[in-house]
Amino acid sequence: MNKDLGRELYVTGLTQLYLLLSIKNNTISSSACDSIGTVGLHGPLPIPDTAATESDDGSCNKSSVLNAILKLFASTENQVVEAAVLAAGKLCVGEPSSEHYQATVIEALLKLAKNKRQELHFSVGDALAMACARWHPESRQMLSMELQPFQSVIERVIAVIESGGPVERSAASTWLLSLTKNTGSHVAMQATLPQVQTIFTQLLADPDGTMRE
Repeated sequence: MNKDLGRELYVTGLTQLYLLLSIKNNTISSSACDSIGTVGLHGPLPIPDTAATESDDGSCNKSSVLNAILKLFASTENQVVEAAVLAAGKLCVGEPSSEHYQATVIEALLKLAKNKRQELHFSVGDALAMACARWHPESRQMLSMELQPFQSVIERVIAVIESGGPVERSAASTWLLSLTKNTGSHVAMQATLPQVQTIFTQLLADPDGTMRE
């Protein structure tokens, strides 16, 4: 197959998936997230590279795809939110050059602290590992050992555990557990390991049963 034709078909397929993100069908939109996330996990999306912003002109570019996925974070369906969360994280694994892209995803993930669906937060923790350390969920390897923004994210997560409300503390505790499990050898995690260990010890004695679990 001609290389240009192959790329054109690739872009056409990705554009169709992008359009499916706005379909008001939970199965379709979550499947579109899964597919886009799979593409993004293995490399930059083969579409125009623009800064992620709140607005777009309807065209399929990295900004519009990311914004469409982030909009699904507000869905009332856990299936859709989880698929969107993981897709956003995977896009950061395959997109190493855009700090703005990474920062946008991290901020959106941290804003999910008030979500009461506890099972969702394991996926949020995994997505944070992908966004901060380019942790690859298939190979279980970290593709980035940069100290920042990972260290700042850990500090923010710990701050929520120490001073947030019950829902936020529970969410952040799950995130920290996922980060420790997936990226424990990262330089940012190693730098805060004593503090993280203290946090977990305190949580084991927390009067809130959810926090202990």
